[in-house]
Amino acid sequence: MPKRGLDRWTLRLEYMHSIAQTNAICLNDQLLGYLPARDNAPTWVSVAFPVSAGLLRPGYNELTVEVSRLAPDYQKSDFTWGDVQFRRVRLERRDENPNPTKQEARRAISGNVCRCTGYTKIVEAILKAAQTIQGGGHE
Repeated sequence: MPKRGLDRWTLRLEYMHSIAQTNAICLNDQLLGYLPARDNAPTWVSVAFPVSAGLLRPGYNELTVEVSRLAPDYQKSDFTWGDVQFRRVRLERRDENPNPTKQEARRAISGNVCRCTGYTKIVEAILKAAQTIQGGGHE
C-alpha cells in the first residue's frame, strides 16, 4: 500500500491560445489529457491534470505538448498556424491532509537536511501555505 499522499500528483499549468481541441499534454510519453479549445483572446487559462505516481520517473520527467495541425489540408505542411504559450507549469503532490499540524509538517520534511534553523522557518512556511490554501489557521 502506498504511503499517504505519495500516490497522488497533479500537473498544473496556465496556457493561452489553444485553438484546437486536440492539443495533447503528455508526461513521459503518456497522455494526460487535452487542452480545452479557446479563442485567440489574450487571456491565461488554468488547467490541472491528475498524475499517478507510477507515471513519474526519479530525477527527470518530460512534459510534451502534441500540437494538432491547425492549418487546412490544402496548405503547405510547413505553414505555421497559431501557437500555444505556457507559464507556471508545475507538478504538485496532493496530500490527503491539507491542514497539517507542526509535527506532521516536520515529519513530511524529515528526509531533508537543514543545519541552519532547525527547520523552524520551513515548518512555518508549510503551515502558512496550508492556511492560505485552505483559508484556515494554526496555532
